[in-house]
Amino acid sequence: MKQFRPDLHSAFNPWERITTPEALRQLLADAGIQEAQVVAENGWQVLHTPDDWWTVVLGSGYRWTVEQMDDTTVERVRKENIDQLKKSQTKSIETNVIYAVALKE
Repeated sequence: MKQFRPDLHSAFNPWERITTPEALRQLLADAGIQEAQVVAENGWQVLHTPDDWWTVVLGSGYRWTVEQMDDTTVERVRKENIDQLKKSQTKSIETNVIYAVALKE
């Protein structure tokens, strides 16, 4: 992305603030939610083929970024991603999540 559309590259992504259960608890506490059930779940998404990565991209928060590009740039970014996955022989990606259930009065 950064190579082809640096204007769409963000050095900070808001979701990077909540990478631990403690960080999510703090975010909720800052919003006035003191009693929250927070559970972390580690996971991996198998990539049967490198093209599976692009399916993940389009089903994630990165879809908005992809939609800001013209078709030619999308194809260049997709190809660069796929080529890198083939080169590195990536077979899975980490897909950890943190769930929270809470009530706010």
